[in-house]
Amino acid sequence: MSKEFILVDTSFIVALLDARDSLHQRAKEIEKELTFSKLIFTDVVYAETLSVLSRRIKERRKEKRGELNFNDALLVVGAKEYGIEWILSFDSDFDDYLKRIY
Repeated sequence: MSKEFILVDTSFIVALLDARDSLHQRAKEIEKELTFSKLIFTDVVYAETLSVLSRRIKERRKEKRGELNFNDALLVVGAKEYGIEWILSFDSDFDDYLKRIY
């Protein structure tokens, strides 16, 4: 069976991006094994991934300061993925997740 093309599901992406996910380490191991495969990501999976990650961020909030909207949650997830600690924003909703320059 060829693994040239592989359809990627939300559960894998979420586990890969969320260091607190119980399958995070396994997802990182699998990612290393797929260097020669062509991964297929659909719009449906992107949307579901953002929804799941947004919900997790909201559930992990310790203080109510306002809710991150869909796009702001995406910025937080992207920043965490790339090791970015800072954001230039006037929006205090980021304060639980990133260091804000304003």
